[in-house]
Order: sequence, then structure tokens, then C-alpha cells
Amino acid sequence: MCGIAGIRSFEEDDPIRADQIVQLLISAERRGRDATGIALQMRDNPKILVWKVDLPASSAVHRKDFEEFVNE
Repeated sequence: MCGIAGIRSFEEDDPIRADQIVQLLISAERRGRDATGIALQMRDNPKILVWKVDLPASSAVHRKDFEEFVNE
């Protein structure tokens, strides 16, 4: 199975925080532990950025490349 979830910010001065993304991924992990991924679209850029790895979310969110991706 897989878990699909989303989060969106409608306020320019209230961006989505990294801890919110981590909480969302961890919460969806029980739906599938084979892989973890996120897709982000910035307000000022129509390009969709994707990060994924073949690990459960509880492990994936501790990787340095995950931290760099969400902080970018």
C-alpha cells in the first residue's frame, strides 16, 4: 500500500515548515514502509521538486539529503 497526503500554505508570511513535512511523512508511514517521497512546488516557481528514497519515513527524515531538500 501507499500513503498519499498533502499540505499547502495559503499565506505568504506563513510558509510550510520542515517539522510539518516530517510529521506528515511519519503519519503516513503506516500506509507503506517501502519508500518515502515528497514533491514540493514553490509559490514563485511552477517547477515541481521531487525527493524520494527506498526507506520508511521514520528513517528517511533523518538523512542529510532530506534535510537539505526541505531547507532549500
